[in-house]
Amino acid sequence: TGVEIHNGIAYALTDEHLEIVDVSDPANPAFISLIGVQANDLDIQWPIVAVTRGLSGLSLINVADPAAPILVDTIDFNPDPETMSGFTSVILDDDTAYVIDRQYGLLVYDISDQFNIQLLDRWNEFRIRHQELDGDTLFLIDRREVMSLDVSNPADLQLIQSFDSVIFSQATDSVIVGDLLYVQRFPQGAPGSIFDVSDPANIQTVTAESGINDMFIAEANGSLVTTSTGLKTYALSDPVSPTQIGNAFALNPEHNADLHAAGDT
Repeated sequence: TGVEIHNGIAYALTDEHLEIVDVSDPANPAFISLIGVQANDLDIQWPIVAVTRGLSGLSLINVADPAAPILVDTIDFNPDPETMSGFTSVILDDDTAYVIDRQYGLLVYDISDQFNIQLLDRWNEFRIRHQELDGDTLFLIDRREVMSLDVSNPADLQLIQSFDSVIFSQATDSVIVGDLLYVQRFPQGAPGSIFDVSDPANIQTVTAESGINDMFIAEANGSLVTTSTGLKTYALSDPVSPTQIGNAFALNPEHNADLHAAGDT
């Protein structure tokens, strides 16, 4: 996502910066610092924030002192400079970074040495748009398929299943809640989909049209929160049929860019 929260501090991407804000009191957020970086996704494994920067690759930022973030290292992967490659998504898990490149698929990096990032393995699938990590299983979502990979050994990725969802639409966001994978799609207004991923070797479509038609989604205290131009909440008393229970209209009619939920906020 473009926003992550750690110990009451939010790390948020804007057009040209990573901004660091104290949100321990959600009613009174307090600006701490910023660092100049153009990026499209981030994840945090304290004290490292990893950001994907499109054509500029992957950067690691040390935020041990939130008031003085330090850019540690940047790496790029583009074997063909004529190709418009670019990093679009990152998930950190201990010393491993899972990165999606829009042309070359999944790239797995060892970041145990922040000053010497090493490529461990690749999964060549150029249509991947989103990823979700659940234990030792990484789910990759493209325009049509949901793939499950065994990542227990990040240096030796193993395909578990490639499931054809028969839904041809670009994914914009996803979240796993319990045994279900919720996927939102582009354009705005397109219905989301729900998949049963309780058995990564036997992924099943629960519904191709969940009734949730916003582009961004998150889980908060057992409910779903979604946004495109406003904010909606959905009860999961029946997880396969979410029921809208709340709606807050946006003050700005422009599309929201991302969503993160933490506790009751």
